[in-house]
Amino acid sequence: MTQGVLKAGSGDWLLQTAAASALGRMVIRLGKHFGFRTINVVRRPEQAEELRREGAEYVVASNAESVVDKVRAWTEGAGVKFALDAVGGAAGRAAVDSLGPDGRMLVYGTLSNEPIPLDPRVLMVGRNQSPGSGCRSGSSTRASSGCSSCSARCKG
Repeated sequence: MTQGVLKAGSGDWLLQTAAASALGRMVIRLGKHFGFRTINVVRRPEQAEELRREGAEYVVASNAESVVDKVRAWTEGAGVKFALDAVGGAAGRAAVDSLGPDGRMLVYGTLSNEPIPLDPRVLMVGRNQSPGSGCRSGSSTRASSGCSSCSARCKG
């Protein structure tokens, strides 16, 4: 996923949900091997501490902190180039909202058993299109899953 589909390279930011899973831990190791930086989303602070002890540098516990605020701080406002989502629901939406310009997201699961709450206009015209939202020119969101691929560009 990180290399064959997303093609994450050295220095790129990749956010992943369900980071405490076996696959999540593998993605952290792949990031260290290939040089991309991982932002690892877990639910609870205990899981975050466990991943930090195992060497994960950027970890956010979504039940205690704002994923999007942490991502913006760590990436100096740029957002992530890539996201992997195994959870869906609110966690999937936080991943979408964490994407930077021309960011890409691979959705490969729905552990929450909830759909990603996403206004379809985000895929048609880009993020931040509501009045007063401060849409940045050139910003985009690209979401992809096993059955569809969408690309949108912000017209701000």
